[in-house]
Amino acid sequence: MTSFNSFHIVFYLTAFFLSLTTFIFTLIQRRTDRLQNVLYFCLLGIVIINSTTEIINDLMFEYSAFTDIALFGYKLCQFLYFLFHTAMAPVFLIYEMSVTGALRKRTTKELNLIMTPFVITEFLVIINPWTHWVYYYDSEQVFHRGWGEYFIYMVAALYIIIAMFSLMVRWNAINRKKRFTLLYFFGVTVGGILIQAIFKNLKTELFAEALGIMGVMLSIESEDDRLEQMTGVYNRVALQQDLKNYDMTETKYTIISLRIKNIDSMTKKTGSLDDDNFNLKLTDFLKTLVQRYYIYDVNRGQYVIAVPTTDSTKDNLLNTTFRRFEPSLSCDTIRDRIVERFKEPWEIERTSLSLEAAVMVVKCPSEAADRNEVFDLLNNPIPRNITQDVFEGDDLKYIRRRSEVEKAIMRGVKNKSFEVYYQPSYNLQTLKMHGAEALVRLNDKKLGFIPPDEFIKVAEQIGLVGDIDDFVLHDVCTLIKDGILEIGEMDCINVNLSIVQFENEDFPQHLCNIVDEYGIDHSKICFEITETVESEDYRKLNEAIVFLKDKGFTFSMDDFGTGYSNVSSSLMLDFDQVKIDKSVLWEAEKSTLGMVVFENTIRMIRQTNRSIVVEGVETENQLNVLKKMNVDYLQGYYFSKPVPKQRFVTLVEISRQE
Repeated sequence: MTSFNSFHIVFYLTAFFLSLTTFIFTLIQRRTDRLQNVLYFCLLGIVIINSTTEIINDLMFEYSAFTDIALFGYKLCQFLYFLFHTAMAPVFLIYEMSVTGALRKRTTKELNLIMTPFVITEFLVIINPWTHWVYYYDSEQVFHRGWGEYFIYMVAALYIIIAMFSLMVRWNAINRKKRFTLLYFFGVTVGGILIQAIFKNLKTELFAEALGIMGVMLSIESEDDRLEQMTGVYNRVALQQDLKNYDMTETKYTIISLRIKNIDSMTKKTGSLDDDNFNLKLTDFLKTLVQRYYIYDVNRGQYVIAVPTTDSTKDNLLNTTFRRFEPSLSCDTIRDRIVERFKEPWEIERTSLSLEAAVMVVKCPSEAADRNEVFDLLNNPIPRNITQDVFEGDDLKYIRRRSEVEKAIMRGVKNKSFEVYYQPSYNLQTLKMHGAEALVRLNDKKLGFIPPDEFIKVAEQIGLVGDIDDFVLHDVCTLIKDGILEIGEMDCINVNLSIVQFENEDFPQHLCNIVDEYGIDHSKICFEITETVESEDYRKLNEAIVFLKDKGFTFSMDDFGTGYSNVSSSLMLDFDQVKIDKSVLWEAEKSTLGMVVFENTIRMIRQTNRSIVVEGVETENQLNVLKKMNVDYLQGYYFSKPVPKQRFVTLVEISRQE
């Protein structure tokens, strides 16, 4: 064996072992199911076959002049090299188009057009033993290039140029790592070809291709940063990247979101839903509906299936040539099967769990313009007061509205654009102003007026209700410091607090610190709380109330009689005052039974030594009814609606003159 042959074999062996190692590593990772995975294996296979044939060629070259078998083996390996290596550039083009998403936009006709030069080059190689157009051997068995080989190189260059152009067009459709990995492959491969073309005894082409393909494996095919290792499905980061790709390539897609509504309560009961066993069982079920690479585990108890959709009436490449890589079930069928499965219990570690699922179906871009709107929908909680299992079409309006309200709240907190209104309350006996309730309002520049019942709930969910409560308390303290209570001879101003605030142990002291900034007597502020059925830790809440009452503040229970505030909590918690909801008063006007309930409610509260405020007084007839009742204070539109601060100051001054 000549020294040149030995030198060449080093390059070929290096290419062979690099490609073989990459091939084995990719198999071990078990990521061989996607179209791009299959194309990647084709690239690896080409390099492995080519490096093998070149190694055999160099080993047999010395003996080809002496035996016909060696000569036949030498020429066969040369033929196989050209046959497979000619496919390298077009296969890489299809691989690049698969990675960037360009393949989804191509039709079968376009693919046939793209592949025509490749078919011609393959045909030239196949008929070369008879035509010698690509290469030939002279009488002394010396290898010579024909015009066909130069044509093959030109076709390969054309495919590389097309691949580069395709990458540039969709440059922003893939992440930075993928972009520069594909550029690395281009650079290394072209560099190896040029070196071999200039220095014919440096067989760097296969080595460069193997090196580039290994780089592709490390950066593109190895998706550890995108995968949930336990289940093999994709994570939230992967969903963001893939939806960005769909948006950039103008691909239509459908999102099917599955959310376990009762995951927190089931976890408290069983402790099972935090285990990997549940994720495995659920993702295994989803894998029976779609391929693994369409499933995303985006949040605790929330899973997403993101399926690119194509028009089945059009000649789309993925609908025909590569159909097996697309979902076999329609999105409607997937949705229905999920709903049906959750009607049955789940067996987790010998525990039977009844799980409640909410399925949301979003068609993009018709129902969500881009990935940002999709994530707005995915991040919003499912409304508690709606029992339906599926949200789609017009059902998405609530969730979309909730997202818009969330953004409005963020704008309000950032720009301090909330406004505090004041609604006076009056002493029943004297009909003089007793105090007022501070009520926050939000008039957003985009959405307009947003009802407090709507935005307060959202603010609690996103953790911004504390900022709103602080804003209101500061406004109230400013008003009290300016002497409004003395002007109107009023006792206090009521400030609503969200009960979720009391989960923070430092919250009571935080309230004290704000009020103390203004040097205000604590008794001038009454904190109002709606004790909801969602409240569970009465002990913690009552400790906070006792602490603040020791500091001089008073407390009022709001909305009594609505079903949210109840008898047991009114007795358990140390409230000074109870506000009877307007619905109780209005029902008392309508029926004898309503009046009986109203009278007994007043009697019961009075027996607990709390003062009583009745809300919703809107007519003189209601006022006359209440004059016969043993209540203390009144509030309602009969006296005044909630008004802006300056209007409230005017009302106080008028009240004093009267």
